[in-house]
Amino acid sequence: MNPSSAVFASVIIITGTTLLRRMRDAKEPTNAMEIIVFGFILLIALLTFAIVAPSIARILAYLGMVGAFVVNGPAVFKFIGDFGRGKGVV
Repeated sequence: MNPSSAVFASVIIITGTTLLRRMRDAKEPTNAMEIIVFGFILLIALLTFAIVAPSIARILAYLGMVGAFVVNGPAVFKFIGDFGRGKGVV
């Protein structure tokens, strides 16, 4: 996988799982815009870094994906399980 594809995939996974976790666990309304802006800034930073050092940018992207699954994984899998059992989003 080339570095830019790894960066795009990791940013989508990181941003999406963080958004799902915060929406699921929040007691108050979640500001989704700050998560999306963070994802955009992360994308720009990793793509810029991929120009200088593509192998290191790919490694950072993979580490970001692993970190997102470690931190956000239980909440996302619970959300998917509840959704599959017909409990909906709430």
